Amino acid sequence: MTTGKNFARIINDTFVSLWQAVKLLTTKTEVPLSVRIKEAFKLITTALIATGGFMLGEAVSASLAGTPFAPIADIIGTGVAAVMTGMATALVVYLFDHFAEVVDGVKSIIKTMAKGMTVTSDQLKADYEQAIIRIDGIYRDVLEEIYVQYDHLNKLADLAFDLGLKPAKQFYASQEYADEVGVDRDRVLRSREDVKKYFKN
Repeated sequence: MTTGKNFARIINDTFVSLWQAVKLLTTKTEVPLSVRIKEAFKLITTALIATGGFMLGEAVSASLAGTPFAPIADIIGTGVAAVMTGMATALVVYLFDHFAEVVDGVKSIIKTMAKGMTVTSDQLKADYEQAIIRIDGIYRDVLEEIYVQYDHLNKLADLAFDLGLKPAKQFYASQEYADEVGVDRDRVLRSREDVKKYFKN
């Protein structure tokens, strides 16, 4: 009786989904036809997946009938059907919504596999050496940038702490140094008024 009720429900849901799909396609609306076709396919596909999930659940329940799991066979079958149906539905909906991206990804994988089957060991070695050269160049550029930055900061620090400089120049150099090392700009003294306020507080 339970199987019969479930089967009747599946048939009813399937026909409802088909009717909704037909209604979606035939109703006059501002939604483009391509979008309506995609949504109609979603409805039909999810109905078919639900039917497949029901059949899978029944098969699992039947296969557990003669086992120690027989008392909970229906629960296991329903659980398996629910999980598989949910995963399949989510996958199909994602494929419909991102079909172009999926196709591009598959094409990229196929091209990579095809290249891997056709590339010779000499080509692989040459590509590896070119990659090493590029990495060395990037590494060298990074080190050079670090050195330039360090040299710049070192010069600013020398000026900021050079007691032989005129006070105004040393004061300005200390501001530049503070800005470069990331001191909060609001905490840097930039004028006579700032200095007076600092010592008053």
